[in-house]
Amino acid sequence: MLVILLLAAGYVFAFYLPNTPSHLYGDALTNSGKAVDKLIDYSKQESEANYKSWSFSGAVHVKSSSGSYDVNLAGTLGKNMDGSLQSNIDALGEKVNVNVRSVVASGNTTPDVYFQVTGIKQLLDGFGLKQYDSLDGKWIVVDHTLLETYESAAKHAAGGGSGANITPTNAEVQNALDKAQAVNKQYIFTTNGSTAVLTNEKYLGKTTLNGQAADHFQVGYNKAHLEAYVMALGKALDSSQLNHWSTTADKKSLSQLLNISSLQQSVKRANTKYTFDMWVDTKTPLVSKVSFTDPYKSSSVFSIAQNYTGGSTYPFVMTYNGKDGTNPDKGTLNLTLNTRTHQTAFALADNEQSSSGNTTSTANFTLTPSNKSVTVTAPKGAESIDKLLISLDLGGLQPSELGKSSNPSSSQGITE
Repeated sequence: MLVILLLAAGYVFAFYLPNTPSHLYGDALTNSGKAVDKLIDYSKQESEANYKSWSFSGAVHVKSSSGSYDVNLAGTLGKNMDGSLQSNIDALGEKVNVNVRSVVASGNTTPDVYFQVTGIKQLLDGFGLKQYDSLDGKWIVVDHTLLETYESAAKHAAGGGSGANITPTNAEVQNALDKAQAVNKQYIFTTNGSTAVLTNEKYLGKTTLNGQAADHFQVGYNKAHLEAYVMALGKALDSSQLNHWSTTADKKSLSQLLNISSLQQSVKRANTKYTFDMWVDTKTPLVSKVSFTDPYKSSSVFSIAQNYTGGSTYPFVMTYNGKDGTNPDKGTLNLTLNTRTHQTAFALADNEQSSSGNTTSTANFTLTPSNKSVTVTAPKGAESIDKLLISLDLGGLQPSELGKSSNPSSSQGITE
């Protein structure tokens, strides 16, 4: 929670105060707290924007000594769950295309889902499944009644019964954010000696970070205040509207769901002398980067940063440098928000080294909201998933079979 909120500091950049180290440290925390306020306000505006649709695209590339894999996808999803997805997969030279359509028929709220896979004939033959070659290019439909059955089962599994929401509402989430932020500003984004969790241990001098002037600090923490912060955060979340969803859907309070009590015990056992690095943008000033070293493994370092340089684009970066056993492991996650187009972009890169060679993985995804409606047409001649399940000897997964006794002695098709 602390790291995420510090990261959100890139949303405010118009605070200019004296550039002495003592001012920079305290003002960076205060300004970053105001930045998080702006972030929460922006998320509220987005939740109330009532977009009609979202478009998305992405790509995944994996290269290793055992082979290479490429996946590209693109699609749209409407507010009423009408949507489409197209994906191209290239695995070890085998190319497969996947098409998915989600269509909500008149009078329904749950969609019928159609999917088609082409290019799998050679793969099926290779696995001795030539009898299923007819599935190559055939449209299959999953009826909305099957999806509704599984949705009801998921709600019961969550402990809330058929009337519980699997996911919370935007209003519930926003209320919890507001409650948590009030606690964060009291304990995290402050230098108040009676509550401040963070302590300015040492000024390490000026430097350049991502092409911008920055001041480097060594930061510690007040253990008693951290314990009080964790307790206050748990109480705040339990007093939020999101707690009602938690107790209804999962029969647990938010503090129980997040295991706050375990976190409190971890704080009690924590090393009071632990410190981490924090960089403050000299000009703004805002927290621009925090870097944590594993207290039990100095070669493992986790960092999180915001690299704002102006305009409507706000880039955030999380990096990990360490080892998987004795092998180097490095990962980077970039998240970029454009507040003009409201597009969110994710980019993930991972590089793992082992005795058998290197494995590099990259993934890129974008999500863009729109006020354009989505119209999707159901493909003609689609075969019901029921028939496919029966042909694969998986008839027990049909809607008509769901919910029947799982006792082998009373289930047809299991013992026979």
